[in-house]
Amino acid sequence: SFGVAGGLDEEVRAGELILPEHVIDIAGEEHAVDAAWRNALARRVGAAHDAMAWHGGRLLESERVVADPGAKRALCTAHIALAVDMESGTLGRIAREAAVPWIVVRAISDDCTRPLPPAALCVDRDGRLQKRRFLRALLRDPWQLPTLFALRSDFHAAQRTLRTVWSVAGPDLAFR
Repeated sequence: SFGVAGGLDEEVRAGELILPEHVIDIAGEEHAVDAAWRNALARRVGAAHDAMAWHGGRLLESERVVADPGAKRALCTAHIALAVDMESGTLGRIAREAAVPWIVVRAISDDCTRPLPPAALCVDRDGRLQKRRFLRALLRDPWQLPTLFALRSDFHAAQRTLRTVWSVAGPDLAFR
């Protein structure tokens, strides 16, 4: 599972790497990643980039985007999770059922202090921008623009982190 996640804990910042040991799915079930694979990737990333901040811990799966900083902190407290995404728990369940190794590599696209304004949520199920909804949201509240620009910067930091991991680990992500 490779991509971005929202930060839930104050210790994770936009652009930082999350290599969780466990993922909590929507049903509340916890799934462990392949520890040897995760550790090999962490060693490879650490050896190549001493300055890259990364975190272990737990990742939470959510059915929807968590936009409110208060909701992010509440989920952190309730689940002792550093970050949230919308698919890793399901992938963990499928990997366990198929008895195949799996790993989660996530970069933080928005930290727990950053609210996501309505315009940022104008995407379809595949994450594509719905331009008309986006423009309507901006026309209703143009004061969203500064936050949207900050989110764009945070997302680019997350993308840089993921590109770095990919270049260091290679297409097999350090799989044994």
